[in-house]
Amino acid sequence: QSCNDVDVGETVGDRPLGSRESSDKSAWTDAQNEAANSCADGVEDEASRRGIKDRVDDIDYVDRDGTDGYRVEGRLEGGKAFACGVKQSGELSWVQLADAEVAWR
Repeated sequence: QSCNDVDVGETVGDRPLGSRESSDKSAWTDAQNEAANSCADGVEDEASRRGIKDRVDDIDYVDRDGTDGYRVEGRLEGGKAFACGVKQSGELSWVQLADAEVAWR
C-alpha cells in the first residue's frame, strides 16, 4: 500500500479542530497517553531509519481520529515536526516526519 493510495487527512502541521483537551496533557486519558507513547517509539524508530538521531522532544497534541484510533503530533529535539496515527489497540498505523513521505506500518 503506497502513501498515494490512502489519505491520512491532514499533513504534519495541519491540525484538525479538536477538543481543548487535545493539547492539555493533564486532561489526557490513559488511552491518549498510550497513543502518545506508541507514537514516540515509532517516530524515534522511523527517524533512526532515516539517519536522524534526534529523540522526541515533546508531544503536544493527541486526539481521536475517526473511530479507529488517535492522531498524535509533536516535534523532535532538532525541531522537526511529526505526526502519526495510532489504532485503538495501541498499534502504530503510520508515521510522518515533516517534509517526508508517510511511512506505513
